[in-house]
Amino acid sequence: MKAENIDAQYGKLKDTDFQYIKKSKKEYMESLKNNFSNNEFINIQFDRNDVLKRDNSTPVYGIQIEQNYFSSNYSDFGYLFLLIDFSDSLKPKIMVRIWYPEKMSQDIIDDWGGRDKN
Repeated sequence: MKAENIDAQYGKLKDTDFQYIKKSKKEYMESLKNNFSNNEFINIQFDRNDVLKRDNSTPVYGIQIEQNYFSSNYSDFGYLFLLIDFSDSLKPKIMVRIWYPEKMSQDIIDDWGGRDKN
């Protein structure tokens, strides 16, 4: 089974209150580096996670994690959703990373490939 192009996946989100930011791994790591260097401390707590697997024909998993983020100049609470491809189990690839202020609905997770609706 061939994976759907990730750009086509963006159109499946139904909420219009999203800001789409597409970064290469290098750009994302540079952003993290800057974030850590600009804060005296960063404390991230994760709780309540849901792991979903579409089916046995694909090594892609979805995980939704409750996140509390506190740093020296910012704090927030929300949900992190990751769509991870484990085709190479030694080098899993995060295909999609989404942060939501509220828990994602099951329909949105299903659309991202977490589980078949049938």
